[in-house]
Amino acid sequence: MIYDKLFDWQKSIVDKYKDDYSLGLFLEMGLGKTVISLALAEAKKATNILIITIKAKVDEPEELEGSWRYWASQIENNPSITICNYESLYRKDQEARSKYKKYGFLLKDPIKDFISKSRKQDSVIIIDESHRVKNMSSNNCRVVKKIVRECKNLTGIYVLTGTPYHKKYEDIITQLQLLGADITKTEFIRRWCILGNNPGLLSYQQPIVGYKNEEELMDYIHRFSISIKKEEVVNLPDKIFNKILIPNTKEFDLYTLERIGGKKNPNYRNMHGYVAETIGSAYLRSREICSGFLGNGGEYVYLERSRLNKLRSILEEEPNNYVIFYNFQPEFFEIFDICNQLEYNIDVYNGDIKDTFFYDRYDENTIFSNTKNVLLIQFSSGSTGKNFQKYNNCIVYSLPDYANWAQGIDRLHRIGQNKTVIYNIIIMNNWLDWRRWESIQLGEEYTENLYKSDEEKNRYK
Repeated sequence: MIYDKLFDWQKSIVDKYKDDYSLGLFLEMGLGKTVISLALAEAKKATNILIITIKAKVDEPEELEGSWRYWASQIENNPSITICNYESLYRKDQEARSKYKKYGFLLKDPIKDFISKSRKQDSVIIIDESHRVKNMSSNNCRVVKKIVRECKNLTGIYVLTGTPYHKKYEDIITQLQLLGADITKTEFIRRWCILGNNPGLLSYQQPIVGYKNEEELMDYIHRFSISIKKEEVVNLPDKIFNKILIPNTKEFDLYTLERIGGKKNPNYRNMHGYVAETIGSAYLRSREICSGFLGNGGEYVYLERSRLNKLRSILEEEPNNYVIFYNFQPEFFEIFDICNQLEYNIDVYNGDIKDTFFYDRYDENTIFSNTKNVLLIQFSSGSTGKNFQKYNNCIVYSLPDYANWAQGIDRLHRIGQNKTVIYNIIIMNNWLDWRRWESIQLGEEYTENLYKSDEEKNRYK
């Protein structure tokens, strides 16, 4: 029985909301959204459960403690469990595309079977990583809403997210609608959002620049959901953030300065054949140059290695068990080589590889408990899925977007961590890395528009 394995504060959630039809579990990462939602389904004695999540979690085996399959196998009444990722909910073949206009999405067989069972059995839908449905016009959102509509005997629907929403309330409109909120995006914006006043845009095109009546808005959100932060229910060890500065480089200046010494710079947004024709591509290329290279995938060129050299010195001079977060594939190739040269045991967790052999077997009382294990995690993959609280030393090789930062770094700092977590953050001493670090600390995304504004201020030297 799952309920017996819960912490007292988790049990109090189940006790309070087990009779409610729907609930949003907007909990900070690491607080057990998985086990709480399944305990709620168990309390309803559901015999038919659909879990919609991301592919990385679908692929996790039952033997992996904390996975969906691990907890689902422990539900008391042994219900029928269907676990699907968002991309496998509906067919994408030629026949499905040809019939789309007449029938809409053609659901795959496991989903049709769940819907069929829902007409006779008590059924629950759990929507994990629900920020994946925030775009109302996306296929993810539309197909999930279709599934919910077609289920005739739902006894519960639970919407889960650990992605912070307090800076962009409008991102959870769809989740609230799935939970039963009878409100449109237009009405939501009218009641609680402050729009810009750009003379070149129509009223519906104006960007959201702030919020109003926030107390009323939070009351509305909490009619359908609960929001809990770690510090409210769990005493976790401290987190320490060490900024490790590396000097700015001439390559960064050459790529981002339009004029140098009053003369036009021929390398401005154009080096080694990598031309940035838009603000978006200029932002991406500038991030790459902060990391020392240009290009991506298998085609790239390293211009300088100061960040790599700093990483090498940390690993060489302070051997330990590390989680290293990175962003780009060219970073991964070079980091892997350095770790291999320094004779670290290497685990990898990214979009293509999920091999955590040494981490999974790590135990302070076994042969694997040396101080030269390293786990290389791509931020976009590490921000979802598995937890890594066995290690407490982290190197942030390059800065990610805020959303990936907020979820990624807490993969170490969560229930089960018993040591102070130390984050060593490598920052290049230039305006871009500093501005992105400031945005992360403020809990905000550093956007292309912010890059454009900052670049204009720093374009000449």
